[in-house]
Amino acid sequence: MFSSLTLRSSTRSILLRRVHATPLANLTKLSLQATAVPTTRCFSASAIVAEYGRSREQYGERRSFDRGGSRGGRGGYGGGMSRGGNRGGRDFQRGGRDDRGRSSPRMQSDDYDAVLEDKEHEVDTSSEIDPVMKFQDLADQGIIDPMIIKTITQGMGYEDMTKVQRKTIPTTVAGADVLAQAKTGTGKTIAFLLPVIQRLITSPNPIQRKQRDIRCVIISPTRELALQIAKDAYKLTAGTDIVTQVAVGGTGKSMMIQDMRRNGCHLLIATPGRLHDLLTDSYVNLNTENVDTLVFDEGDTLLDQGFSEAIRKIVRLMPAKDSNVRNGAGRQTMIFSATMPQKVIQMVQENLRPDYKFLKMVNKDDKPVHESVKQHFVTCRGFENVLPTVYELCAREVAAQHDFKAIVFLPTTKWVNLAGQIFMRTRDRAEKDSPLQHADLILIHSKLTQPARTRAAERFRNAKAAIMFASDVVARGMDFPNVSHVIQVLSPSSKEQYIHRLGRTARGNNTTGTGYLVATEHEMRYGSLKMITKGLEFAHDEHGLHTPQIEMDQEQTLPEHAAEALQRVMSATTKIMEEDKKSAYTSLIGYFASSKSKAALVQDLNRWTRIGLGMPAPPPVQKAWVQKVGFAGVEGFNINERPMSRISGDPDGERGFGGNRGSFDRGGREGGFRGGDREGGFSRGDREGGFSRGGREGGFSRGGGREGGFSRGDREGGFRGGDRDGGFGDRPQRSRDDFPNWKNKIAKKSGGGAPWMGRGNVNSRR
Repeated sequence: MFSSLTLRSSTRSILLRRVHATPLANLTKLSLQATAVPTTRCFSASAIVAEYGRSREQYGERRSFDRGGSRGGRGGYGGGMSRGGNRGGRDFQRGGRDDRGRSSPRMQSDDYDAVLEDKEHEVDTSSEIDPVMKFQDLADQGIIDPMIIKTITQGMGYEDMTKVQRKTIPTTVAGADVLAQAKTGTGKTIAFLLPVIQRLITSPNPIQRKQRDIRCVIISPTRELALQIAKDAYKLTAGTDIVTQVAVGGTGKSMMIQDMRRNGCHLLIATPGRLHDLLTDSYVNLNTENVDTLVFDEGDTLLDQGFSEAIRKIVRLMPAKDSNVRNGAGRQTMIFSATMPQKVIQMVQENLRPDYKFLKMVNKDDKPVHESVKQHFVTCRGFENVLPTVYELCAREVAAQHDFKAIVFLPTTKWVNLAGQIFMRTRDRAEKDSPLQHADLILIHSKLTQPARTRAAERFRNAKAAIMFASDVVARGMDFPNVSHVIQVLSPSSKEQYIHRLGRTARGNNTTGTGYLVATEHEMRYGSLKMITKGLEFAHDEHGLHTPQIEMDQEQTLPEHAAEALQRVMSATTKIMEEDKKSAYTSLIGYFASSKSKAALVQDLNRWTRIGLGMPAPPPVQKAWVQKVGFAGVEGFNINERPMSRISGDPDGERGFGGNRGSFDRGGREGGFRGGDREGGFSRGDREGGFSRGGREGGFSRGGGREGGFSRGDREGGFRGGDRDGGFGDRPQRSRDDFPNWKNKIAKKSGGGAPWMGRGNVNSRR
């Protein structure tokens, strides 16, 4: 049986012939014949996928030591679940939907543009001329220490203050509680850091040098935003005795504690989860009795992400707002928020003193950020059209402007991995003259280690031309300069999330930006996309792209650039590991679990795996997993009848070496080669890293690995660098039932006892 594909261009015609009608993995190398045919270019995507398919001997089983592999322990998507969406392919972004389609707490979209009316506490901010207009004025009038101002003007290059800074700093330096409403990208970080640092310098009870004498706590909703604040704090406090410490998840807790004990801490910047962990850990014994300043940055986002209860617990561990700190002046509290939903009002009532000042830097008549960005809506025929569409868009924009700098938001971490790998593969050495050759390609998502996420963010921040594939970890509060485009792939979780993502462009003095929403007909027909986009103004027919609406399994006549985009994406897709394709598939099943037609969803995603990913059949999944994600009775799944592994709970019954409920587990709950602690491998009862004395979920990990085997510093990976899932990278997982004599064989090799018995048994020594 034969089939062929003809690519006709103005310079040549290439005949691609498939020799065998066998599964993709067993196809032989294609043969090429070239003749000159001056015509347009015809294209069949499914044939390209087949013709460029590589054999399993070359690619399919090479999974060990794979960077970015997607295995972990239990959870079906490569892991379990931890704060902030960190385990597995669920990509549990608070404030959106996880891969199972469940909604997490978030503000109602109707509250997004809420502008608070509080005449009793509101301070007039309408004047455009203030006593202080430049940073130097703060020093000249004795408001801020001249050394700090010198750092700003000479070291950081700032001269003029923004409106938020002009209105906020004089009020907050005086010690008043403040509720400030201002848009993102208006200089809020400097607006609260300068008063905080000035109060530390002028405290009536001088700070104790190199002591854990915490005077100020700044709470941020995300790790990236906390690190961004800390970066500015380090610069501003250079040359002073003030020590700034950062406490965020994904970093080594024990190392942070050691640094704090060695160098002290006066200004603590933290995310709610890690801060509560530190304050309630008796081993850390963190003293907060001298805290006289508390700052909530992005207050609406903090509450939107479900941190309300954690914040209440944290505040109860601080001095009361009417306490005797600072010689009886009491604790000062500042809340900065872009919007004012009811939850923020409740936070104000609970934490601010009755005489607080309300600084409103937004008006009902102000044009929202998303209205100043030109937005395009691109509807794709199917899921198989999505990534070729994004590639065609990026290639066109890169050619049009050399400083093209885009963030591509994707629904799950698995899709971030898939899209990033495909785009990078389009620039392999075999692919000549790639349109994206000169653009830096970057991945960032919640399952990267915190150092890897920080490096990725800095790399994108410093790049002139770049494309960053991201989950929602950078959707709010992050400031990346000169972002020209925001491309959102598939439906965002809410209208509010769409707007926050779009706000990564047209920030500060950069008033221009472009937004694209790339979605499928399925989402328009069966999803919540119509509700999410209601009231937003899109240029539906002005995107000028050719790939969104083509029939991918039919021969097409396309312009040269569109055919090239399709060919490059399809060729790159065949080089992606089958496991990564499968993970992306299962993650979308969960993400769209609330679809009005689950049968249509499965059918459309199956078509994507066949045409867009070149898989001979949909990825196999377990019947129990199908029921667990809410698709019981829905036809179309490729059910794997093999019993689900007790150890992992993966959709196909496999597991990673260091995965949770781990292999060879005696007495503990979720580790590999462990005895007795919660989720670590070779760990002894602490919380952060196996093979360390403080590991929570890592096997053979040094310095904060949470869920992997043989990992140094990341969270869920083994023998891998930079991601989180899976021991030994992406190795096929097996259950004990595959090795019925494993225990006897190990006993013989070890001289009569298994390695966890006798001397090696942690439990035997307890």
